[in-house]
Parts: sequence; structure tokens; C-alpha cells
Amino acid sequence: MKKILVVLMVLSVAAFACGGGGGTSETCAFDVNDFTNGANATAATSVWNCLTSGVSGSYTFAFYNDGAGYSSAVGAFTWEEVGCREVDVVAYNGTNQITDIEGSVASSIGTFTQHHPDGTTSTSSCTIESL
Repeated sequence: MKKILVVLMVLSVAAFACGGGGGTSETCAFDVNDFTNGANATAATSVWNCLTSGVSGSYTFAFYNDGAGYSSAVGAFTWEEVGCREVDVVAYNGTNQITDIEGSVASSIGTFTQHHPDGTTSTSSCTIESL
């Protein structure tokens, strides 16, 4: 009986720590502001240089705290945080869902998965470049 109670307690703690409660009370150990490149385009302090899996060449982009951004791949865009480690990027080609965001400007390394409007998915690995 003690083993069952211990297992149930461990599972309950693990579910709570991972956000198993769902809803808006879910905590997120990621702050999207740690991934942004400045307050706005005028005050930008850095840009991300990225390589995408399965694609030759690189691209740059910047997220600004004001909800705007720019990418050498899609031009100007707007973005909105929609979940933990998730933002929607609206550009000329439609809404791109960015998920699994890891890293920060401070660490100079970032990765994410992009779900393109055409249904394809790609993974990017990025490094920061100071301006």
C-alpha cells in the first residue's frame, strides 16, 4: 500500500510540474522576452542568424518587444505569444506557427520549429549577432 501511495504522489507531482493541470494556470519556464532583439526595430541590439534543416543557405530575423519583426526570408511580420514556447508569426505568406522555442539572446543560441502555412515543418538553429 505504501508503494502505491508513493507512486501516486510522484505521478501527481510530475503532472503538476509539467503543467498537467492545463488551462491558464499552466506555468512556463520560458520568457519570450528573453528571445527578443530589442524594444522595437529602432532600438534593436541584435539579430538572429539561422540555418534551417534540409535547406541550404541562411537567413536572419529579429523579434521586437512591440510585436513586430523582420526576417530576410519573409520580410516584415507581426508576432503574438500564443502559448509556452509558442508564437504565431503573421507575414505575407500567412500565419507561421513557431513552437518549441529554446534559448535566449543572453545565451547567444536559439532553436525552434516552424510550421509553415503550406503545412510543411522545418527546424532552425540560430546564433545571435550583436548590432
